Amino acid sequence: MDQIIYFDEYSDAASSIELASYLSESVDTHPHNWKWLMISIHNSLQAFMVLSLMESGKGVLRSKNQRHLENGNLDSIKWLYQRLKNPDICCYMDSVTLPDCKKTSDSIGRIIDIRNQFIHFMPRLQGESLLEYYEVTINCSEVLLFLFFESRRMHMPNEKKKLIEYALIKLNENLKNQYESISS
Repeated sequence: MDQIIYFDEYSDAASSIELASYLSESVDTHPHNWKWLMISIHNSLQAFMVLSLMESGKGVLRSKNQRHLENGNLDSIKWLYQRLKNPDICCYMDSVTLPDCKKTSDSIGRIIDIRNQFIHFMPRLQGESLLEYYEVTINCSEVLLFLFFESRRMHMPNEKKKLIEYALIKLNENLKNQYESISS
């Protein structure tokens, strides 16, 4: 008998940040894990952004008229990021908008580019700056930390909260510690 596997935004957020945390422990000794770390952080960003916007009443989908699709479609991280910086799109009275920061905007743009290069694999030799990878992932982990702990926007079932909290803190610590050891 076939079994059904269910996916939702909560388990997606939890599993992607848990994977990112796990991979961040080994990128210094297994550099090929950077590919999967970048993809999992990208996925974590999108999941956290969706969860932060869901309760706003403004939705996370572009309408079918804007996208020429029958039901609308979830748009890019860049679009979600713009909505999170907009004070008119807050779900609760005490919600906090994502600060507008060029470093953050650049890192989000860069992780999108890196993730796209990885998932649309083109056979070629490619060299990347290790320091830049750390900077991008640390900046993106800071966005994740902000959304989870400070924005007061994310609703998360209790059974997922502790797992995400632990994974987020561990991810950020791993990346910062490794970055400090190679940049000094």
